Amino acid sequence: MATSCPERMGGGAALELTACRAAQPTVMRSQRKDTRVFGSGSKLNLSGRLLIVFILSHIFSSWFSCHFSTFSSQKEAHKMVREANVKQANAEKQLKEALGKIDVLQAEVQALKTLVLSSPTSPVGELPSAKTRFRKGHSRNKSTSSAILGTQPDPSATQPIVRECREVDSQLFSEFKAWKEEPTLDRGCCFLERVYREDIYPCLTFSKSELGSAILEAVEQNTLSVEPVGFQPLPVVKASAVECGGPKKCALSGQTKTCKHRIKFGDSSNYYYVSPYCRYRITAVCNFFTYIRYIHQGLVKQQDAEQMFWEVMQLRREMSFAKLGYYKDQL
Repeated sequence: MATSCPERMGGGAALELTACRAAQPTVMRSQRKDTRVFGSGSKLNLSGRLLIVFILSHIFSSWFSCHFSTFSSQKEAHKMVREANVKQANAEKQLKEALGKIDVLQAEVQALKTLVLSSPTSPVGELPSAKTRFRKGHSRNKSTSSAILGTQPDPSATQPIVRECREVDSQLFSEFKAWKEEPTLDRGCCFLERVYREDIYPCLTFSKSELGSAILEAVEQNTLSVEPVGFQPLPVVKASAVECGGPKKCALSGQTKTCKHRIKFGDSSNYYYVSPYCRYRITAVCNFFTYIRYIHQGLVKQQDAEQMFWEVMQLRREMSFAKLGYYKDQL
């Protein structure tokens, strides 16, 4: 039938059927090719997805590790900052304590300078200066003319020029140097034994001998307090009024004097009123003990032995003037 079909049909129909049959294998091959292409596309799409998942997981792990390392670094940085703040606080505290100690030492040095510079004036009045003494230049002629006229000569024309001099006593200096090598506050050493005998005992010898001995003991232990009276009311004390004195009676001399200061021993509540003269004798001894304590503690380092010796002699002269009756009063 297949052979007869073209024969029955016309020539054009046979050609179309032949072309149709020839096209069918081509269409089928194209469909199979498309199927293979579609199948390979599906496999490529799955591989791409797996690749994307792998890349994303790698990116996430990198981000996580970076974030974790950053967090660790920040934690370590906070720890370092905290430790630095603690060290800075400790350093500031130590600096503040050191500055406080320096302020105390500077205050003590300043007080020491004040004590040294506040020595009593000489009992002899100030001498006139050379400029004042010879300002006219014709004193001799003036004295001669005064003698001729029968008047008294000018005392300033015949007054000699006097200047204060000093010389180191070898025995006193040797005793002081021996004490300075091994400073001590024991009154049994040669240096302090002499000062006690010649200056301290006479300076603190009062009518009330028991009170004077108590003052010396308090000065040695650095427990004596001297304060101005001002307008403070009289304290209620256990001791009698005769022993403590009052604003108008000195407890050391027993004389009626205006007492501008009062003293007490340590934490005691008993006050003893003292006159300006007795108060100056006490402070002269206190100034001496303050300076030798500085030497004993090693605070006087910028002076040599001779300079220290003259400072001690200045304080001894102050005690000598005080025991002889010379004193300074605060107006």
